[in-house]
Amino acid sequence: MAIGALALPACVLRADVGDAQRVDAAATADARAPVDASPSDGGPPARDPRIGDRLAYGFDVAWMGDVPDRSGNGFDIHLLGAWTLAADGPRASALVLSGGSGWLPKDPAIGIAPPLTVEAWVRRDADDAADPLFGDKDDAASPRATFHVELAAGGAIRVVTNDACTTDVDVTSATAVVGAGAWHHVAVAWDGAEARFFVDGVQTDARPLVASPCAVAGPAWRIGSDADGAPTLHGAIDDVQVSSYAKTAADVAAAMAFDLGATGGRCGDGVVERLELCDAPAACCRADCTFAADGAACGAGATCAVGACVGQAPPAGGAIAVWEFDDGAGAVVADRSGIAPAIDLVIADPANVTWGPGTLTVDAATVIASAEPATKIVTAAQLTGELTIEAWITPANATQAGPARIATLSADPGHRNVTLGQQQRQFVGRLRTDLTTANGTPATHSPVGDAAARRPAYVVLVRRADGRRELYVDGRLRRAHRVGGSLAAWDAGYRFAIANELTGDRPWLGTFDRVAVYNRAMSAAEVGARYAAGPP
Repeated sequence: MAIGALALPACVLRADVGDAQRVDAAATADARAPVDASPSDGGPPARDPRIGDRLAYGFDVAWMGDVPDRSGNGFDIHLLGAWTLAADGPRASALVLSGGSGWLPKDPAIGIAPPLTVEAWVRRDADDAADPLFGDKDDAASPRATFHVELAAGGAIRVVTNDACTTDVDVTSATAVVGAGAWHHVAVAWDGAEARFFVDGVQTDARPLVASPCAVAGPAWRIGSDADGAPTLHGAIDDVQVSSYAKTAADVAAAMAFDLGATGGRCGDGVVERLELCDAPAACCRADCTFAADGAACGAGATCAVGACVGQAPPAGGAIAVWEFDDGAGAVVADRSGIAPAIDLVIADPANVTWGPGTLTVDAATVIASAEPATKIVTAAQLTGELTIEAWITPANATQAGPARIATLSADPGHRNVTLGQQQRQFVGRLRTDLTTANGTPATHSPVGDAAARRPAYVVLVRRADGRRELYVDGRLRRAHRVGGSLAAWDAGYRFAIANELTGDRPWLGTFDRVAVYNRAMSAAEVGARYAAGPP
């Protein structure tokens, strides 16, 4: 289907975000103008100086502390410590920090190296101490940073980087001063030889900065703090962006005037925008979030049918654990995969469930878990670096949260290998790598409204070897982003459970038709085909 055949509104505002922190802006035409300039053949969006092409965070929403990356690259951040989203400053919503910060796994694919531009809106409560904006500075390390921008005491803008991992390189503006108590737009554009400093859209200084920084080891990039979480920005920050080129004054002014948080503009965010088909009811979206007409989005051998890419019949093999819920009675849900050792699940409170024809309904909280560690899942996933969890379910309500555990391979609420859950009206996937937290964050969230009371759903969480995570609901790709790293850190001692955390404090109520785990990444066409065929 050609783009012109779809009657899409210029922009459909996002729905309520349930339990997520969110501040809505007034719907002004300029603030919510669509920004996607993708060609109809599915090529990448044209570079837009208003939106960072490496990283972009508008802080208009935070799903359980996870803030989506509006650049289109899918590098979501996770908020730690004391923070809130509030109506503060030139935008409708800002990140207000009280000892907290944003945490971004240090994926090499992010590519923080010159040329680049780092920019943000910031409000300082005081100017008597350094206020970090973005970077990875660790004063105890050598070198101290790959690249780091902060506001020094007194208000000057400081850049900290290194040259070939042998020398720390610092440069501080002389005339670019950011005072306390008011909002200012701050930008640093570096072409590898000179750093140009901007305040409120105007270049106020330029300093020689000749360096070829190496990538400094460390767990994360930070927004609003140093690499170890201290010191932190005392104040608020918004529209943090990183671009892969040194912006001109006109570019910086365009970004300053643009409300990043009011746009969305990427597939899976629930907003239908001009030339973006990924959220249209009858359209399909590529896994890499490029925008294309229906047929092109699905690839060879597959077609788009009501929003889902449908290809050939699902291939056999790859299922390493399967629960069909055909036991009919008793306190055990048998693993029907045929792959030893079987991961049979024991129902702690049989009186709290109801067996049906090929179904199990959890009426009240209980733990349904394996007696032994699910070692075969861990071993198989580590061999391929890939994983798929599929669940045919019907939630009992749209208020259960935590997220409520649909299926989990974990130890407790803060330590997991992988979890598929429900957070009120969203489905959520968490998967740990050596770059994420022990809790598997940043998480993968479907748009609000995908989970509903007593409405059957086919939910699929996919992890690809290249670090891509995808979440499908009813055959449609609903969220795709990148959380890099390997599965080498997975704990082989974790048990597998459904309907609750192993500790019994994240209950999920509803009906199970099928749950399966695969040690490969399903394709979009396969997910669509399985949904079209219905539960096996």
